[in-house]
Amino acid sequence: MSSGAVNMIGFILLGVGLTRLFPHFWVWVKKQKIVRVYEERHNDFESLLCRYNPYFKSLDRPGRERFLRRVLLFMEMKKFEYIDLEPQETMPLLVSAAAVQLTFGLEHFLLDHFHTIYIIKDKYRYGLYNMPFEGHVSEDGIYLSWAHFIREFDDYSDGQNVGLHEMAHALTYVNFTVQDGRDNTFYQHFNDFS
Repeated sequence: MSSGAVNMIGFILLGVGLTRLFPHFWVWVKKQKIVRVYEERHNDFESLLCRYNPYFKSLDRPGRERFLRRVLLFMEMKKFEYIDLEPQETMPLLVSAAAVQLTFGLEHFLLDHFHTIYIIKDKYRYGLYNMPFEGHVSEDGIYLSWAHFIREFDDYSDGQNVGLHEMAHALTYVNFTVQDGRDNTFYQHFNDFS
C-alpha cells in the first residue's frame, strides 16, 4: 500500500474518531457553561423560581439545587423563539422550570425530540381550528402563549397551567410517538399512573 493510501486511511479514521468525539465534547462544554452559570446566578434564578413556581419553593435545599441544575441544562439544550414579543430572561427560565417540574422524578427529562420552544405573546390560531390556542405540541416544537403561561403560574390554585399541560403533551409525544429520549420507567409505569 502506498504512503498516500495509508495517509488517506489515517485521515479518514481521524475524521470518524473526531465525529464520534465531538458530541461528547459539545456536551462537556455545555455542562461547564451550566456549572459557571449556576455559580454566578443561582441566587437570582432561585429568587425568580420561588416567586413564580410554588413547586420549586416547596423543595428542600438539595431538591432546589438539583431542580435548578436541571432547569439550566434544559435551557441550554433548547432554542427559544419569541413570536410578537420581546424576549426576557425570565421566559426560558420559567418555561424550562415547567418542563423540569413535570419530569423531576425521571432520569430522561430533556424531552430530547423537541429542539425549539416557541413563546407567543398571546392566544393564537392554529391549523383549521376555529378556537384560539393557548399552547400546543407538534412535531416541530412546543408552543406556549406567554400571557397565559405567566398568568396561570401566578394563580396556581385554579387547576389550569398551560406550561405543565403542554409539557405533559411533549412528554407523552417523546415516550409514545417518537421515542426519542424515552424514559423507560415512565414508559413502563404510564398505565399504572393513568
